[in-house]
Amino acid sequence: MQFVACDCVRHKVAFVSNQRATPATSIAVPAGEPDEILQNALEAQRQVASLRVRHTDTRGSAKRTLLTEWTPDRTHTITLEQIPDTDPPPETIEIGPKTYKKLRIGFWSWWQEMNYAGRKVEQPNIFKAVAKFKDFKNGMFLGVEELDGAQMLLYRATYPGYEVKIWLGADGLPHHLQDEISGWKVIETYYDYNSNIFIEAPR
Repeated sequence: MQFVACDCVRHKVAFVSNQRATPATSIAVPAGEPDEILQNALEAQRQVASLRVRHTDTRGSAKRTLLTEWTPDRTHTITLEQIPDTDPPPETIEIGPKTYKKLRIGFWSWWQEMNYAGRKVEQPNIFKAVAKFKDFKNGMFLGVEELDGAQMLLYRATYPGYEVKIWLGADGLPHHLQDEISGWKVIETYYDYNSNIFIEAPR
């Protein structure tokens, strides 16, 4: 089983909330309505062969950070941080109908296998939003911002109850997302699209 952790230097997102978008230079702004551009970008993300997702959600003092590898029939998720620490499974692997969770008590850990007949591996949260994304309104192109040394196209859209910001790369795919709903702030970074990701059952 191979798992490549997120390189905190190479994949660090250089986002400053009050930073103004800079004029576009080398990255091309696609023609079309922002709503359509965002829908196309999210649909294209659904079609990739693999990717890695770093997910952080916070609410007050509570915080959780997950790192997930995804391929069409399997996922591997590591819990990097959870506050308060309620002993979540530090690792979870899903392969078809089987789920493997690494359980822990103190310094001891072991793998537990569970079989869910007929279940399919779920896609990362961002993919689940695609079906509802047709309901996003008021899409707006905010300009160009730099994330980790690369120029990104910053868009904003609203959905009933919350607002979402999405950064698209020159490849037309989402690379960063930020939203907030019901007090929960969610930040996701997407990288290593279509890379060689190998996920195997624990031995």
